[in-house]
Amino acid sequence: MSLFQKKLKIPSKDTIIWRYMSFEKFLYLIMNEKLYLCRLDKLTDQYEGTVPDNNRKNINLRLKKVPLITREEKIEKYNHEIKRIHAFKQFTLINCWSMYEEESFALWKIYTKPGYGIAIKSKFGLLQDSLANNKELDFGIVEYNNKQATAETQTSIPVTKKIYYKYENELRVLLYDQYDNRGATDISNFEPLYEKGKEVDVNIKILIDSVYLSPSAPDWFEEIVRILLSGILNKDFNNKVIRSNIKDDL
Repeated sequence: MSLFQKKLKIPSKDTIIWRYMSFEKFLYLIMNEKLYLCRLDKLTDQYEGTVPDNNRKNINLRLKKVPLITREEKIEKYNHEIKRIHAFKQFTLINCWSMYEEESFALWKIYTKPGYGIAIKSKFGLLQDSLANNKELDFGIVEYNNKQATAETQTSIPVTKKIYYKYENELRVLLYDQYDNRGATDISNFEPLYEKGKEVDVNIKILIDSVYLSPSAPDWFEEIVRILLSGILNKDFNNKVIRSNIKDDL
């Protein structure tokens, strides 16, 4: 199995993207200009970073074609390959966005608290430009498939999710190889560099196209967000605050 990078699918630069978050996380983001990337193995979806069924079959078929090794050796090599791929969950960091033309009521409900949620609206090109100083970052559209990833690579596995999550329509920022090999040659003996994740520099003034407020946000909350954006960034951002167009309670 090759662990070398495979070029991922990315959207056009003008593709609209959203990130939903709590007010506390939004405040930390704009005050510190740091974007948090979480370790893949720390996400709640237990299938993240695991090898889909058909990819396991592909690995098995390749090993069957290897001459002059016993059945026991093939089983050992198969188990080692799976273990190697799964090890990369600890060393791959991600940050997630949703690709939609409009805001999503479902995503408001899942990722924010009633009344005090924030959604940053941006574009893929703005996201790239805002992270331009982080040359090691990669970007990829998530593919939703219960049985197969594009390939059994370090890059394809982290952008493959079960079809149950298709509603997220996700774009990911990715950072690979965050490990310390400590002189070891077997990846299963490497140590992750970060306990949970890592912050990277982001230019907020480039990133933010507009800031949407929760459908159930009170009037005073809108005032606070406007004051904060004007004070922390500049007065132009006061005009970028938009109340959600959704007329429903979360």
